[in-house]
Amino acid sequence: MPLSPQSNEFLSRFLAQRFNRLHRSIMVQGQNGPDATESLALFIERYVDLAADIVATLKNVTNSIGTNSEMAQQTAMAQQFLDIPLTIVSRQQGLEAQMYQAYLACRLVEELNDVIHTHFSSPVISADITKSNLIVHHIIGEPFANQLDAAIQSLSDRLVRAIETDSVLQSELRVYCSSVNKQGMPNYPCLAEACHIYLVFNTEKSASD
Repeated sequence: MPLSPQSNEFLSRFLAQRFNRLHRSIMVQGQNGPDATESLALFIERYVDLAADIVATLKNVTNSIGTNSEMAQQTAMAQQFLDIPLTIVSRQQGLEAQMYQAYLACRLVEELNDVIHTHFSSPVISADITKSNLIVHHIIGEPFANQLDAAIQSLSDRLVRAIETDSVLQSELRVYCSSVNKQGMPNYPCLAEACHIYLVFNTEKSASD
């Protein structure tokens, strides 16, 4: 969804209000104040685009594995996260609401990757999104981000149960993971690092002060 100038302006104000709280954990390399806020806004815009790309890739994977499995249902749910009307997701404007949607989708993909890697020694998609998700978690803030994580964790638990009980799904995932290990898969490098935004723990920050 293209951003209007009003949406960009609103996001910048949204981030500026939170920046003093974020500065102990989120570092924008070589920038501070308004410049850092603008860099965070650009990062979130690219994060929203990344979510759509990753979900599209996940749908292609699901089609190759089977369309009736628990994994297919979760893929459909990831797409639904992105398709929910913004007025339902948030009363706020533009990109802030899209950030919540993208976070749900990216966290779901992150959990899918972790579960599949644990069981089959291969991620379902080569996507380095953990740091980006952690940064967006901090930007969203608690307790809301924790509530979103809890919803994703319940889906992850459901996928684990399906893998352990559905022999067809087990077989399809085993074949898929063996295939992608030989042929490769689309790769999504860390967006946060590409934007020069880093998650710095308090102990690291204190040591550098």
